[in-house]
Amino acid sequence: MTKNGKEEDPLWDRRLDKIIDDFLHLGKCDLLLDVGCGSGFWMRTLMRQLTGTSNTIGIDYDKSRILSARKGFKRRTEFVIADAQALPFKDGTFDIVTCRRLLMNVKHKDEVLGEMIRVSRFRGICSCVEPDFKNISEFSSVQKESDIYKKIESDSEADLEFGPKAASLFLKNGLQEVDVWSYCMTNKTLPPYGNVEMNRLHGSRSLEDATKKLLTNISRKEKKALMMSASKIDEERKKQIKQNKYSKIEIIPFVVTKGTKSKTTTSTYSKL
Repeated sequence: MTKNGKEEDPLWDRRLDKIIDDFLHLGKCDLLLDVGCGSGFWMRTLMRQLTGTSNTIGIDYDKSRILSARKGFKRRTEFVIADAQALPFKDGTFDIVTCRRLLMNVKHKDEVLGEMIRVSRFRGICSCVEPDFKNISEFSSVQKESDIYKKIESDSEADLEFGPKAASLFLKNGLQEVDVWSYCMTNKTLPPYGNVEMNRLHGSRSLEDATKKLLTNISRKEKKALMMSASKIDEERKKQIKQNKYSKIEIIPFVVTKGTKSKTTTSTYSKL
């Protein structure tokens, strides 16, 4: 999605900017770290609310994403290739340490959050934005499309419903003043299709490919049958798109969690 020549975040609504500003106290932040920054979507969102003197750093393990992020930012921003479990910064460096859709995908959540806490200053804020994909509400004009997607997601190694669990992880690791804020993001693909909808349609992979790559915990016979169903759904989807009849609506819940580092904060991560 693009706006004024810049790529926009498909999982964020700009009308939420002021709320996240108030929730994270971005106006008081001098130095912010985005852990698992990817191509910089979340950092760009937060930078709209930061003061002109604030500095930001993004880290990601994926070199290609870091190179992509560096092309989209100019001032007071640095991007570093690094492991979230071994952040290359001194203790107590940042005012805010944040991540989005990271903790749901990592196996060692305590280690990652422990590192986020370590590099936060006293009274600094740690925060995460995580979805609750298990409770997505979906409608598709293609019968059973949503059912196939849910079957594929159930095979994922990620914790798809981590959003509501994040507060417990924060408390477990000694963060204080833990608070949460929830919002829902609605993605609509409805005819007639504009540029945003066409980009979404062309950018999404086929159900058959997704089924082939992800499903590992089912029998060969069941997988074959599922792939045949996915192939039929793909064909019906293409047909409806060509006829300008395809419709899909997704309502995705997200949970923003924050906690404050105090003098008594002791993470369960042994490195602290």
